[in-house]
Amino acid sequence: MGKLLPMKTPDRKTAGKTKQEDNRPHTPREDVEYIMDTFPIVKRKDMEKHGSYRTKEMIMREYDKLAGSPLLAPPKPKARMRKR
Repeated sequence: MGKLLPMKTPDRKTAGKTKQEDNRPHTPREDVEYIMDTFPIVKRKDMEKHGSYRTKEMIMREYDKLAGSPLLAPPKPKARMRKR
């Protein structure tokens, strides 16, 4: 089993990637995919039972739904009132 790196380790996202991949910004979606890949037992059991990593697929589908949700959108800046 591979070594899991702590969440705050700077090398967490760059482990096993090329230099070109290391230099690009990472998206929150890629972070969720990375976290899902840290559950090898769940992945193995899903593969045996369903033929695919079903748990990850379901979570990523829900993530994509929420990513478009206005509830998760950053707040709009409030209009400033001018002093007279």
